[in-house]
Amino acid sequence: MNWTLSNARRIVDGSRNMPVVSLVAVMMLVLILLWANLTWIIIAPIQVLVVAGLLFEKIRTDPRFWCVMTALLAGAIYWDWYPLDNHQYLFVYLSLALFCVFHLPEQRRKKVLALSGRILLGAVMAAAVIWKAVTPDYLDGTFFHHALLTHPHLQNIAIALGGISPEIINTNEEQLHLLHFSYLTSVPVESVTLQGASRIAPLALFITWWTIGVEALLAVLFLWPRRLGGDHRFVFLARHITLILFITAIYPLAPVIGFGWALIILGFANCAEKPTIFRPIYIALMLFLLFAGYVNFV
Repeated sequence: MNWTLSNARRIVDGSRNMPVVSLVAVMMLVLILLWANLTWIIIAPIQVLVVAGLLFEKIRTDPRFWCVMTALLAGAIYWDWYPLDNHQYLFVYLSLALFCVFHLPEQRRKKVLALSGRILLGAVMAAAVIWKAVTPDYLDGTFFHHALLTHPHLQNIAIALGGISPEIINTNEEQLHLLHFSYLTSVPVESVTLQGASRIAPLALFITWWTIGVEALLAVLFLWPRRLGGDHRFVFLARHITLILFITAIYPLAPVIGFGWALIILGFANCAEKPTIFRPIYIALMLFLLFAGYVNFV
């Protein structure tokens, strides 16, 4: 026990000297390089900027750099908005937050970065809960029931916990392909029947309400005002422990690694003001998700 505590103290002491603001910029650039869905017309200039920012600290800490990056990421969304996942919009907000942070004097950057990470993450979770609460097909489990059977990011959960075999997944994909492309045949198909399992419906309902509950808790913890005790040590610990458990539970099985990394960066940014063991944990969690995503895609 003493060995564990002494190592934890050593990690916390080492985190005091982390160049947190610059490190967040590096994490964001790696996120853009690996997980931003960019149209062909804009991918080259963004990649050039990313490489330049990774190589030179003076470039990645220049607000003009993040102004251009924000404009390019927003342009990519405008150009190709329909098929993009929601978290691609979060990349734009993160880039804009860094533009604002690097516009400030150096002594104020950590405080504003921590505040930006807290508000952005809380707002993301609050928006997610509101969307779910006003969507009947989500509240009754229909959304996750269908997604577990058809969505590539959730089929791993259906196989691991829902009793679905890979053969059933393949059959369902064939049925969906038939539905989508039946117009090429002489007899168009108007509907198909997807195969499931008895555990899928209760699993879908559990995931539905577990997700709403955890996201609502994260929204409350991250948006808790400072004047009402939002800076209290207990709130800070609860905030980051809940976020880490949420990411660890969800993203290895549903490997939307870009979204997971974006949440990690926001959590890490919220630790900018104070040295804490959560800083190295968030960095390790990024590497863990990258490994988990690789395992899922191989």
